[in-house]
Amino acid sequence: MKKQHLAIASAMLAVIAATSSLWAGLQDFTLKNRTGYQINYLYVSPQSSNQWGPDRLGSNQTVANGQDAAITING
Repeated sequence: MKKQHLAIASAMLAVIAATSSLWAGLQDFTLKNRTGYQINYLYVSPQSSNQWGPDRLGSNQTVANGQDAAITING
């Protein structure tokens, strides 16, 4: 009986871990710059926020016209 409970608990933890990792990347995206200009800064925020988040490109990255950049949002 204890082994069955342990197996069920382990399975539940595995499902929770798998589900949370699936949700973790849903906000990640690829920025495709087709503006005709270089992008020097990228600020994003949740819809529920009234303030911008930090610069997602960082201080040493730009996205030239015609280039793509993978944007990863943690949290």
